[in-house]
Amino acid sequence: MLRMAIPVVVSCPCGEKVRCNAGDEVRCPSCGRRHSTEGVALDQVRAAASVITRHRLAARMGAGVVGLIGLTCFLRFGVYGMWIGAALGALLYYGVVLPFWRRRLVAGLSASERPR
Repeated sequence: MLRMAIPVVVSCPCGEKVRCNAGDEVRCPSCGRRHSTEGVALDQVRAAASVITRHRLAARMGAGVVGLIGLTCFLRFGVYGMWIGAALGALLYYGVVLPFWRRRLVAGLSASERPR
């Protein structure tokens, strides 16, 4: 099992909100009450691990995509074309495609973890 920090927000009955990681025991700074966050379900941890794995895979695929774009531009336009093509490919992939993919993954995780 992958051990990772899952950020949660604990709402105290006094109205204070405390940020911590799932599994931690926190104390409210206003009233001093202790709150335990060990109740994170195993399926939520697995879903978060899945999102992390998919994001890492997408980032690594980007290196391959940029490399292929650079190789294609090298074969077509030469050395300068390779550098320009790789730079534009990196800008497109890491500036447009990967952020879109990340938002999609996080939105799916957020929708699946809403309290019922």
